[in-house]
Amino acid sequence: MLKDTPYWWDTAPELPRLDYHALPAKADVVIVGSGYTGLSAARVLALRGVTAVVLEKETFGIDHQELGYIIAIKWKFPDDFAQVIRHHHESYSNNGRSSLIRLVKGANSFAHANLDPQSPEGFILEKEKGKIDREVDKIMEFLRLG
Repeated sequence: MLKDTPYWWDTAPELPRLDYHALPAKADVVIVGSGYTGLSAARVLALRGVTAVVLEKETFGIDHQELGYIIAIKWKFPDDFAQVIRHHHESYSNNGRSSLIRLVKGANSFAHANLDPQSPEGFILEKEKGKIDREVDKIMEFLRLG
């Protein structure tokens, strides 16, 4: 069964709840989203001496999905793309959501799967990686994104 939250959250000590006044008055970079990407970006920036603040729904009142959706609308992305950004972490159910959202969720799960290279799935993935990359390139070219 896929989890919607990182496994390490199950064993991590509870962090103190920050209020608005606990946030710094100034930062070089503000990152919305404390997932792997947000925390990795913050770490890289910190190692380079850049002051980065990571905000998520609990401290900012909005999460990276909702902020991304707002930006996508403002930048006039196609609605299907904006909906993918807005719903990419929701649990899957066949509730009439766009097949593009389901495709992105499936790709996300596939990309983050910890497959044993000795397992049949891991063996197939390793064998098919080049073909998958070529197909993704074709899709990106078709969508004029690559």
